[in-house]
Amino acid sequence: MQQFQQNSSVSFQSMESQQGLFSEWGSYAPLLEMDEILSPEGDVRAHWKFLVDSMQKLGPEEVWRRQQVIEDWLRQDGASYNIYDGQKTENHPWKLDPLPVLFSSQEWTVIEQGLSQRAELLNRVFVDLYSERRIIRHGLVPPDIIFRHPAFLRPCQHTLPQNHKALMFYSADLIRGMDGALRVMGDRTQNPSGLGYALENRQTLMKVMPSLFRDSHVHRLVHFFRSMTQSLRRLVPGEELPLIIVLTPGKESETYYEHEFLANYLGYTLVQAEDLVVQRQVVYFRSMEGLRKVDVILRRVDEDYCDPLELRGDSLLGIPGLLQVVRAGNVKVVNPLGSGILESPILMAFLPALSEYFLGEKLLLPSVKTLWCGNSSHLEAVMDQMENYVIKPIHPSVSTEIVFGKTLIPEELEKLRKKILGNPELFVAEEYIGLSTVPVVHEHHIEPCRVGFRGFVFAHQDEYQVLSGGLARVAPNPDALVISNQYGGRNKDIWVLASEPEETVETFKIPRSTLQFRVEKSVSGRIAENYFWMGRYVQRTENLLRILRQIMQMAQPEAEEQGYLRLLMRMLTHFTANYPGYAGISSDWIENPVPMLEKNMLDPRHFSSLAFNIEQINRNSQNLHDQMSEELRGYVNQLSEVIQEDAPRDFQKMVQTLSMNLCAIRGALHDSIDDSMAWMFWNSGRRLEWSINVVIMMWSVAINPEALPRDVWKSMLSLTDSWTMFRNRFSIIPDFQSLQEILLTDVSSPHSVTTQVMILKEHLEKIKRDSQRYTTEDEEELLHELLARLKVANFNFVSPEQDQISPRSSFGRFMLEVNTLLRNLSDTIQTDFILPKELPRQI
Repeated sequence: MQQFQQNSSVSFQSMESQQGLFSEWGSYAPLLEMDEILSPEGDVRAHWKFLVDSMQKLGPEEVWRRQQVIEDWLRQDGASYNIYDGQKTENHPWKLDPLPVLFSSQEWTVIEQGLSQRAELLNRVFVDLYSERRIIRHGLVPPDIIFRHPAFLRPCQHTLPQNHKALMFYSADLIRGMDGALRVMGDRTQNPSGLGYALENRQTLMKVMPSLFRDSHVHRLVHFFRSMTQSLRRLVPGEELPLIIVLTPGKESETYYEHEFLANYLGYTLVQAEDLVVQRQVVYFRSMEGLRKVDVILRRVDEDYCDPLELRGDSLLGIPGLLQVVRAGNVKVVNPLGSGILESPILMAFLPALSEYFLGEKLLLPSVKTLWCGNSSHLEAVMDQMENYVIKPIHPSVSTEIVFGKTLIPEELEKLRKKILGNPELFVAEEYIGLSTVPVVHEHHIEPCRVGFRGFVFAHQDEYQVLSGGLARVAPNPDALVISNQYGGRNKDIWVLASEPEETVETFKIPRSTLQFRVEKSVSGRIAENYFWMGRYVQRTENLLRILRQIMQMAQPEAEEQGYLRLLMRMLTHFTANYPGYAGISSDWIENPVPMLEKNMLDPRHFSSLAFNIEQINRNSQNLHDQMSEELRGYVNQLSEVIQEDAPRDFQKMVQTLSMNLCAIRGALHDSIDDSMAWMFWNSGRRLEWSINVVIMMWSVAINPEALPRDVWKSMLSLTDSWTMFRNRFSIIPDFQSLQEILLTDVSSPHSVTTQVMILKEHLEKIKRDSQRYTTEDEEELLHELLARLKVANFNFVSPEQDQISPRSSFGRFMLEVNTLLRNLSDTIQTDFILPKELPRQI
């Protein structure tokens, strides 16, 4: 690594006089001697020169503008990192700095060799621990650190594959010390995270700074992902199109966005445990078309949660019987269960000897010096110089706290010393190494922050291939010692510079013989459920916005008819089911209802308020993120932005903006769903919600005890977006008979409830034909009864000057009966068509 220290040629001080990035934002002064961009003498390292020159030409204002573009892009794409505070999960936007971290090809070659060697070593240790255990028998590793470790899973004995590398996916956290050398600070072997975020970072910077990326001659990431897909495909020889799935714990996971992103990019099906079932020692995917055999599981669920039968019995995230399927060789799991033991920092103390034993060579990328406090000599050294070490637990189940000895006062050091002496075998001590720094854009200035790097490795054929790039994570501010997204850290893309431009290769533009080209992604019951409710909430919100627009129009000072405004307020009460709601509004309040409406409609605690409905749309869209187009995700994100805007806002303008957004979402959903089964569930939800909303509106009119205002029927047609259609079909003034025909009974009217029910009937019949799971007749009875009742509906609703009670009373009862049947149909679709017959439960 000496080349890194000597690789400098351009004077930084000579550039300060230029009106560029560094001079206008203030002179960049590293915190420590070791900085990624500057040598200790203050010179810009050679491989950074082009980037520095380019940034100076752009200037600080333009760089800051592009930082805002990056944030907008990531927000529109929904890129996030979830933070769990012990009670709930908070969704935080992914933070990407516009300045990448650069590595020369020469230095990266050394890193590649070191990561490949380390992956091979850990693979051999992994296989040995769950088979012969020679390293324990030969005294290379104390048995206690393995057998007493929570991550050593005894049921995984003899479950590792024999015909390919057991450890297929690996990542390592690297840091650069004051001597310029890179060291491994941590190994990630269970379900290494960050690969999807690294790809997101790269795609974002390529779009925001395309010319800089092109002219910098950066190594492409696509070759790694191509090899990765080929390797997963070859795990199942003989299968033309194996079913490869990404197993996620769900949207509460910290890195759920990455699970969706990778599944979508690679073309694999994203599933949760409830989507899978084990039968006859085979894992099956519960698709809406029936059970499909799963061939490969790319897991993102912690291993002890993966099988509640043999591992953690209280887990609802796992697949009962999974380990037995693995033993039978009927499914491949990447990485295999049991690999978590390799992440223990204890092993880092023994890796140099293990490298000599298995490989006959020294580690090319050494670990940070690590002492296990369970060893008496190591413990003594730690006690003598605790301020020089970082104290870590051996496993998260022991503690998640990492303590920097240098930050403690004497009393705190003594308290920590007693804690370690109480259970020394549960702690390790890593030598404190001051991390190198990089420039980070903070508003209109740059600051040096500590940085760590994560590299990624995947087994390809008989060797390991390293991603030519990775994920750089930086501390949130210059004073912070901990680098973590959990504590507000930011991220950078890693650019490995090539000597000349690389050929552009698209991941999936590869001969079919070498890559799985066509992917048949099935729809699970969970996906179908989210499409169904997405359709319902989108339609419900659209109809709610129509009512609000009418109310605000009638609330204008020049509006003459207050009776219709009162009717609309009662309709809004029944529509949102917020009782007593607006039914008992006073005369004073009716003159200006907008402030109260704004307060209630923007409060997510109010059931069926605008904010509540949009929150539900967002929740459904998060579960469908890997199914949705980029355009559709952008429209959904804009809904929340409009609602959450802090600046003073015009409620009427907000309603108009939301209405346009909802129309765009409805159109994008209709056009972008490429699976007929998913589309039928989305459309069924929308049609069902439309029918329920129309029935509620008409029922609100029927139970109104006051004389109906003039033009009520015309207004009802406007509320249901049917006025233009009415004018094209009738030459009369709107009355109840024509309204009933348009909105309830006419099979040729696209807006009538009868038409919606008939479309629902067609959808459910096709779903039953295309699936193998459903034999229920409940929905047929409900549909038959609904159509029969609507067919005979014929109420001679008299004029407001005549009898007001009897006809409307009977019509109101009829509407309630239809509403009950529609809601029962919704429940039937939910239970018989969507939910699995057996829900996961604790054993």
